[in-house]
Amino acid sequence: MPRDRERPASPTREGASVHFAVDGFAADRVEALARDHNATRFMVVHAALAVVLSRLSGSTDIAIGTALAGRGDPALDNLVGMLVNTVALRLRVDEDLSFAELVAAARRVDVDAFAHSEVPFETVVDAVAPQRTGSVPPLFQTALAFRNITPARVELPEITVSELENPFEPANFDLLLTVDDDGSRKPGGDMTMMFTYSTELFDEETVETFGRHLASVLRAGVTEPTRVVADLPLAEVVTAAPVVEPTTPAAYSGPSVVTSFASAVESDPDAPAVVIGENEVSYADLDARSNRLARWLAGAGVGAGSTVAVRSGDSGLDTDTLALWWGILKAGAALDIGRVAPDVIVLSGASRNGSRAPLILSVDDAADDVAQFSARPVTYADRARPQNGADPALVLPTGTGSVGVLTFDELSGIVSAELDRLAVDYESRLFATAAVSTVSQALRALVAGVAGAAVLVQDGAAESLTDVLLDQWVTHLFATPSDLSAVDAGEFEDLAVVVTDAGRGDSESCDGFADGTEIDVVPLTSTGIGLAMRSS
Repeated sequence: MPRDRERPASPTREGASVHFAVDGFAADRVEALARDHNATRFMVVHAALAVVLSRLSGSTDIAIGTALAGRGDPALDNLVGMLVNTVALRLRVDEDLSFAELVAAARRVDVDAFAHSEVPFETVVDAVAPQRTGSVPPLFQTALAFRNITPARVELPEITVSELENPFEPANFDLLLTVDDDGSRKPGGDMTMMFTYSTELFDEETVETFGRHLASVLRAGVTEPTRVVADLPLAEVVTAAPVVEPTTPAAYSGPSVVTSFASAVESDPDAPAVVIGENEVSYADLDARSNRLARWLAGAGVGAGSTVAVRSGDSGLDTDTLALWWGILKAGAALDIGRVAPDVIVLSGASRNGSRAPLILSVDDAADDVAQFSARPVTYADRARPQNGADPALVLPTGTGSVGVLTFDELSGIVSAELDRLAVDYESRLFATAAVSTVSQALRALVAGVAGAAVLVQDGAAESLTDVLLDQWVTHLFATPSDLSAVDAGEFEDLAVVVTDAGRGDSESCDGFADGTEIDVVPLTSTGIGLAMRSS
């Protein structure tokens, strides 16, 4: 294990504790995985802890200790005394196994060890490690315990009894993971844990990172049990790419983007929200889809403070992705288009390969579950956590290795300002080429949704950009200079605004494109979202 300090020759056993939790969705999945594989919660956590220790130590041979009650014989039930015995659980972490297979391996190891728990630990130590030093715990340095005993209460007439805290917190091992398992956790409730550690070896920040690693591996493993151990992610420790808060305009006091979207739906529910060739999706339909998705996300613990990235197929900003984006915002979470370690990643028609966030949710796999949720407007009572205007709403790439974060108030103010600047209203029809950035796609989706305008999506036919602009009566175009070099601005009577995006190029410049026309050309970097990207 990586340590902050060398092990002292004469340890004092002084310790401290770090508390952390696995979210309710993952905790429920721990229960389900244990049940499905005839295992216990202990065995699932044992497997996840072994993965973390293997990654940190570089070894695949992981020994973890645990204490057993030592009352296997019924004749000992009424015997007063300390009969606890310690056993070592030796698990080989094969990274080619799936997490479910590793849990099965942990189950075999644990059951076998428990069957021999009557053998005194000292006897095992003498047989296995007769030459040892007092500075290192024998056989294992990390222990695992499930705390399933509720605190005792003593009530006596006219006497107040209280428990005194021990000012000295001993660390008998380098690390001790304690999991609260007293039966009080309800479905959807967090699974609380605690690392007790030797302060002579570790700093608090180091052990907090261990806790995040364990929560990440456990969450990923129980969410996708068939995922190979090698792909289970440790928590990302961000050092080179800190999150920076952009300089923002004056405080915004108007309606949020979510409230404005609801107003657009109420104003004209039958208006086209998405147009794909000759097919249309109404605002009422898009609203219903996003409401169901918001409740599904909330049921998975996604809410205020969560950052969610959406990985879709190659079709770009289609109806499903648009519904997901609005569902994330309605759940009170932040839409992450900066691709920097989101808390949650939602898959829709997308490959499961590549880097992952700790919690992966698949809309495709959960389609039947999502359909069961109500399509009625989402209220505060439906969210996983209370949400307010200061909570993050959009995570943006800045191009400097960091990310920018816009709160709901900041994002709502920017979208409101761009609505006026770009002259978007309910009659507008907004199209974006495939070459523009996700930031342009987000700006288009947000201003259209707030105004009740139509987002146009190419239906896959091999039409030229000129044909699309003419046939679909495009009023607002999001495009790169390269896209614009292939069209003649003078041909388009409906086109009023062009937002230029460098895309993968180096410049937004398209000098001369709108000469002789009334088309307003707006560089993306001059918009409120563009300025937020550049603020770092």
